[in-house]
Amino acid sequence: MRDTSYPLAQTAIDGAHVHGYADVSLLLPNAPDPTRFDVTAFSPSEAGASGALVTTAADIARFYRALLQGRLLPPDLLRRMLTDTVPTHGIAPPAVAYGLGVYVYATGCGRAYGHGGSALGYLTFALNSRDGRNQLVAHTNWNSFADTGIDQDFWTAFQRGYCGKPG
Repeated sequence: MRDTSYPLAQTAIDGAHVHGYADVSLLLPNAPDPTRFDVTAFSPSEAGASGALVTTAADIARFYRALLQGRLLPPDLLRRMLTDTVPTHGIAPPAVAYGLGVYVYATGCGRAYGHGGSALGYLTFALNSRDGRNQLVAHTNWNSFADTGIDQDFWTAFQRGYCGKPG
């Protein structure tokens, strides 16, 4: 992965990057526009392993290709990762199952594997076919502490892109 880092206290991101905006009215009630506050300069280190990576869509796709094509784990561990799953029961919509670090999604074109991640102001989401050849990774703005899942409109558009169906 060429463009991925785990910044500790760094608050600046090198090179071109997306800006994250969030509704921070609960944290900063006196901000000029608390419903659209640029959080890009906040250090992601506060999220620890749950969201402190700074990366690109290309690196996420590269990681999943290597994982799903068997270049990172022995075959038995990869099989277990994808099949030893438990139902999510709406805990992580739109995933239907989770196991050993990978979510399973039911899409309009079959099962997909991946994961999402969020930090204040950001949401990243990845879908991958079992062989890692069909992929879609997107970064988008995540604007609220109250968001508990992926917006249905985003999921519908994301599925269309992943499945190659016109909008």
